[in-house]
Amino acid sequence: MKYHQKQKLKQKIFAVIALVIALIMVLSLLTPVFAAAPNTQTVTAVTNTDVAEPTPEQEQEKIIGGDHFVLDLQMGFDNSYIVEKVTPMTATLTNNGEAFRGEFQVKVYTYENTDSGFQKYALYSQKLELPEGATKQVSMELGLNTVRRFMEVSLVDEGGNVVFQKHVPVDALSPETVAVGVLSEQPAQVQYLAGMNLSEKTSVFFLDRDTFPESQSVMENFAVLIIDDFDTATLGDAQKKALKNWVDNGGLLVLGTGVQAQKVLSGLDFVDVSLNGTQSVSGISAPDGTALSLSAPLTVAGISAEKASVKWEANGTPLTSLMPYGGGYVLLNHFALGLAPFANMPQQTAVLKGLCSGLYDAEGENAGAEITNQLRYAANSFPSVTGNSIVVIFLAVGIYIVLAGPVMYLVLKKKDRRELGWITIPVLSVVFLGVVFVLAGRSTYHNGMISTRAIVEMEQDSSIGESKIAMAMKVPGNGDVTLESELPIPVQPQLDNGWYDGNGKTEEIDYKVTMGDGTNIVFYDNMAWETNFVSASATLELGGSVTSNVAFDGEKVVGTVTNGTSVNFMDAYLKLDYVYIPLGELPAGETMEVSYDLSTENVNDRYGERMTNLITGDGTTVWDQVQNGTITEERGYTLRREQELMEILHNWDTTEQSSWENSQITYELFGFSDMPIFDSVKYLNGKPARENCLSMFHTVGTKDLSREKSFDLPFTVLPETTDQAVNYGVYYDNWNNFCEVNNYMDTNQEVILRYAVGEGVRIDEIQFAFDESYRSGMYADPQVYNVKTGQWEDFVETPYAPGEDYINEERVVQFKMYLEPGTYTHAPRMRVKGGGLYA
Repeated sequence: MKYHQKQKLKQKIFAVIALVIALIMVLSLLTPVFAAAPNTQTVTAVTNTDVAEPTPEQEQEKIIGGDHFVLDLQMGFDNSYIVEKVTPMTATLTNNGEAFRGEFQVKVYTYENTDSGFQKYALYSQKLELPEGATKQVSMELGLNTVRRFMEVSLVDEGGNVVFQKHVPVDALSPETVAVGVLSEQPAQVQYLAGMNLSEKTSVFFLDRDTFPESQSVMENFAVLIIDDFDTATLGDAQKKALKNWVDNGGLLVLGTGVQAQKVLSGLDFVDVSLNGTQSVSGISAPDGTALSLSAPLTVAGISAEKASVKWEANGTPLTSLMPYGGGYVLLNHFALGLAPFANMPQQTAVLKGLCSGLYDAEGENAGAEITNQLRYAANSFPSVTGNSIVVIFLAVGIYIVLAGPVMYLVLKKKDRRELGWITIPVLSVVFLGVVFVLAGRSTYHNGMISTRAIVEMEQDSSIGESKIAMAMKVPGNGDVTLESELPIPVQPQLDNGWYDGNGKTEEIDYKVTMGDGTNIVFYDNMAWETNFVSASATLELGGSVTSNVAFDGEKVVGTVTNGTSVNFMDAYLKLDYVYIPLGELPAGETMEVSYDLSTENVNDRYGERMTNLITGDGTTVWDQVQNGTITEERGYTLRREQELMEILHNWDTTEQSSWENSQITYELFGFSDMPIFDSVKYLNGKPARENCLSMFHTVGTKDLSREKSFDLPFTVLPETTDQAVNYGVYYDNWNNFCEVNNYMDTNQEVILRYAVGEGVRIDEIQFAFDESYRSGMYADPQVYNVKTGQWEDFVETPYAPGEDYINEERVVQFKMYLEPGTYTHAPRMRVKGGGLYA
C-alpha cells in the first residue's frame, strides 16, 4: 500500500516537473521571436580594434610616424571651412619607408560636452595602398558640423595599428558666412576683391583650376562666384557641370569679359550670348548715379543675349547685363574686372557690390542642421510589420503547448507512464524549436530594416534638387551593425544633440564610414533592434522643374500645375497663403487643372487643423480613418509620414508673409515619392535589408500679378510686421495663421497698421475683415485712411472703391486701431481686387 502511494506521489511530482519543463520549453520556443522584437534601449558604441585610437588634445602637435610618411593636407579653402557645409579635403601622402596597406582615416567630431570633456566622433576612411617611395592623393568631401582647431589624420595598417598620425590646424567659419569665390589666371590683378564685403561675415577665397569645386555640394559653400581672365574651357567636365547646376539652383555667377570675353565664356555653354567686338566708353557714372573716377575710357565687349536685361549702361551702351538661368543669375560685366581702368578705380568694390545686391543669399545661415535632426526623428518611424508570418509562429507555439501540456499528460496518464514526460517533452520541444527557428528565419523579422526620409528643395525654374536625407536602421541581433551599399552614399557627419551619459570616457567612436566605389558604415556594439542613424546630402538632376500659374480668383483657386520633373508624385499638395489644396497623384511630365472652392475654408483655422483636413479630407485624424476602415493601415502610415515631413519644413519656416509682396503671390508645392534617393541594393550585416522610403520634393514659386489682366485676392493680405515700435508690436504667427497686435502700455494706444501693395498693379477695390473672436479691446472704432480726401474714415465691412484712393505714395494702405491698455488682438485681413499694368 505504501509502495503504491509513493509511486502515485512520484508520478504527481514528475507531472508537475514536466509541466514546469513544458513552460520553460515554451519560453525557449519564443526566444527566436522575441529576440527579434524591436528594443528601444540604447547603448554606447565602443572603439573597435580596426579604428585609430583618439589622441588627447594636449598632444595635438605630436606627429606619429613623421619619419616614414609626409602629409600635405588641404582642408576646405585656404585651410578654412564653413560649419554645416560640405568641405573638400585633399591629402597628398608620400611614403619614405616600407610599403603600406591599410586605411587613410579622418576623425570628425559629432558631439562635445565641454563640462565633462566627453566627445564623440566619426571616422571617415578610404582603403589605401602606398608602395615604398610612392606619392598618392586621397580626396574626400566632409560635412563638418562642429568647430575644431585641428583635423586629426591617420594611417592605420591592416592589423589596426596607427603607423602615422598628424593634427593639422584649420579655421572654422560661422554658418552665417557669405563666401565669395574668385577664379582668375591673374589673381594679383583682382586682389581688390578681397575687400568686397557683401555682409558682416564675408570671406573671399581665390581659386585655381585645381581648387575649383568638382561637385555642387562643395560649390554650395559659395553665395557668389566671380570669373575673370580665365579660360573656362580648361575646366574639367565635372567642374563645368557643378558650376552649371550651382547657378541653376540659385547661385550668382559674376563674369568679367571685355577683351577677354571669348576666353571667359569659352567653357560656359549655358551662358547663351553673342559677341560683337569691343568699343571704348567714356563719361560713366555708377549705377546709382554717383560720379566715377576712371583713368581712361572703359573697353567693353558687345554682348547680346535674348534673355538678358541691361543692369548698368552709359550713353546707351550696356556695361552690365543680367541673365537669369534656372533659379540663379549670371551677371555679365561687359568689361574686364582685372584690367584698368576698372581695376584701379577707387569705387570698384562698391560698384560690384551694388550690382550684386539682391541676387544672392545674404543670410548665409539656414535651418539645414535643424531640419536634418528633425529628419532623423521622422526616419525612426518604421512601418508596421505584416503579421502573417508572426501569426504562423505563434500558432506553432500554441500547438506545442497543447501537445506538451494536456494532450501529453492525458496520453501518459492513460498509459500510466507519466514519468516518460522527462523524455517526450524535451524531444517535442527540440522538434518544435526547430520548426519555430525555420519559421522565424522566413519571417519579416529575419532581416534588418531601413527607414529613409528625405526633403528635396527645388528652386523655381530649376531642374536641380538639393536633398537632405536621414536613414534609420535596425537589425535583430546584438553586436556590430554594418550597412553596405553598392553605390556611394554621400554620408555627412551628423550633429549629436544627446546628453553625456556619464560613462567616464574621454572620447568614443560613434560610427565609421569607409568610402570607395560603394559605402560601408559600421556602428559598434549594438543591442538587438537598436536604432542607428545616417545623415546624407545629395544633388539630384530632376530633368525639369515644377511650375504653377494657380492664383486666387475671388472664392476660388484656379490655374494649372505642371510636374516637369522625372519624378512621379504619388501624392501632391499645393499651398497658396493659408489654403492647402490636395492634388492627388501628379505623374512626371503631366499638367493638372486646379479649381478649388474657398467657400468651405475657414481663414481662422490653425495650422494643425489645416494639416488634418488636408491629409484626411475632413476633421477626423488619420488614425480615426484607419480604425473605421476608410483607409488601410499602410495608407494611413504613408499619409501620417507625409504630414510629418510638411510639419518639419513648417517648423523652420521663417517667412512672415507669403501672399502679397512686390505685386507677387507665392505658392508652395509638396510632392511625395516612395522611390529611394540611393537606388541600390543595401545590406545590413550581409543580408538584403527591408527598406521603406519617403521623399518630399518642395518648391516655392511666385506669380507676377503685374502681368495678370485681373486678380481677386480673398482676405489674405496681412499688415507689415515691425520690431521697431516701442509702445506696440505687430507680429505674424506662422503656426497659428494670424497677425498679432499688442499694446504694451498701461494707457490707451493708437496703432497704425501698414498694408503694402505691390508695384505695377491697379487696385480697384480693397476690403477688410476681422477675426470676430478677437475683435475686442478697442476703445473706439477702427478707421481707414483716405489719401484722396486726406481724412480717416470709420471702418465699414463693405468694399472701399476705387481702391487707389486709399494707397499712398509708398504704395501702402493705412488702418488705425485704438487699443486699450495691455490689449492683445488680431489684425484684420485685407482683400484686394484689381489688375496688372503690364498684362
